[in-house]
Amino acid sequence: MNTLFLGLMYNISKEDELIKENPIGIGIASNILQHNIVKSIFERDNIKISGITSLPVGNFPKLSKKIYYASNNYKIFNSVKINEISTINFFIIKHLIRKINLKKEFQCWYQQNEKSNNKTIIIYDLYEPFLTIGIWVKNKYPDVKVILVIPDLVGKLRNKSNSLFFIQAILNYKSEGILNKANSFDGYILLSEGMKKQINIKNKPYLIINGLVDEEDTTKKLNFNQNKRIFLYSGSLNSQYHVDKMVNEFLENKNFDRELWLCGSGELAESIKNIANENINIKYFGLVTKKTARKLEHKADVLINPRPNNGLYTQYSFPSKNLEFLLSGKPVVCYKLDSFGTKFDGIFDYIDPKLSLPFDNIYNKYSNMSVKELEKIGDKNREFVIANFDVKVHGENIDNLIQAIWKNSVI
Repeated sequence: MNTLFLGLMYNISKEDELIKENPIGIGIASNILQHNIVKSIFERDNIKISGITSLPVGNFPKLSKKIYYASNNYKIFNSVKINEISTINFFIIKHLIRKINLKKEFQCWYQQNEKSNNKTIIIYDLYEPFLTIGIWVKNKYPDVKVILVIPDLVGKLRNKSNSLFFIQAILNYKSEGILNKANSFDGYILLSEGMKKQINIKNKPYLIINGLVDEEDTTKKLNFNQNKRIFLYSGSLNSQYHVDKMVNEFLENKNFDRELWLCGSGELAESIKNIANENINIKYFGLVTKKTARKLEHKADVLINPRPNNGLYTQYSFPSKNLEFLLSGKPVVCYKLDSFGTKFDGIFDYIDPKLSLPFDNIYNKYSNMSVKELEKIGDKNREFVIANFDVKVHGENIDNLIQAIWKNSVI
């Protein structure tokens, strides 16, 4: 089988440079997930995979310092060829040019693989240029199957963004058309069960993955601090995720045998930076690379995702970052989202939303735990996530999905 991956992805070796040029963010968690999807397929002996990608950068000049990114060819996992198309970084123009370039690059890929059997495209995300290309492929190339990966929904079914009001209004208006386009494909990879309600899957093959992790991506040796507890959050620094509440409750307790570490970007970044400058037990690292985030996770004792179970999107959105947290072998604290079901009960430590100071309760709980207790939780978390979500496990699942699509059956 010959498979082509379409995604908004970047070369990890360029991450430092891209962060400096795009300080608002470059979708690090999404990039990790896409790399893991590609690796899961790459490790299957019966599937050959390559990729056509574009950079996940915001528009110049508000969200990015750079107006143009040239095309780039590189390899991941030593042999997977990635063709990164150029980006002219202006709103609307960027997407129109991407459609043209994507069509050209697909035609080149098809010509090179025309005689191959079971040609399959895997499209990542509900990005309109990708969906348009996918539909064009479906209409013009009947010997190609198209699978759509949906990490998040769109419009009101997605978490709030910091986009300008009129831009957000346009996106909400276009969301119905995007969902209609999403119904056009042969199979689906979804991050949560709830997404099926919004995508008209009918009897098409689909797979629920929640996320993927790569066992080889972290150290097996667990590290916990003997004399203090370090709590870490890495992600979007926005009020809608209760980051401010998490920080304020930490400040309420002047206990210096614990520290709160934060990294990421967002509306609260400047205020958190100021708080960290005034409080020695709060550290802010800014927007960091995947490599740096892994080092911080290794040094921390407890990993927190403070996103509350508020809003319609929590029925559909699954924070795949939580699985990366589990892989680190540390306790993972979060609210129970509607999209979790019961699968993670006894794995994630759920924040109690009924408490007046839910984060303070967490800080006290883990500050009183012994290292041995923490190690026991960490070992359990790591074993669970590798057994259920490792690239080898989901690689087999995705392989079965592709074969089911070509057999025109439901898995």
